[in-house]
Amino acid sequence: MITMRGKGLIIPVEWDEKGNVLRIAISTQGEGEYHIDPDEKGEALKAMIRKEVDLTGEVRMIGRKKVVKVKAFHLVKDWDVHCKDNYLDIGGMKAE
Repeated sequence: MITMRGKGLIIPVEWDEKGNVLRIAISTQGEGEYHIDPDEKGEALKAMIRKEVDLTGEVRMIGRKKVVKVKAFHLVKDWDVHCKDNYLDIGGMKAE
């Protein structure tokens, strides 16, 4: 197996007949799509659909699919937005 660390969007890739998500994947900018192993951590990632996460895991090929067994993940925070002294600080950029 190959260890990976990747950042990307969690997307649904398989549904049941009622429209419930059965399987998910992470879509990364550079490397494409990795299906998520549906173990405990993989199931926890279902709550992150359409959110960006940073994850580490072990990748293996199953047929033509890259499948990652997630070891750890965290949600990538949106831009930090703060207002101080009449300035709007957006991720380190200041605007009046």
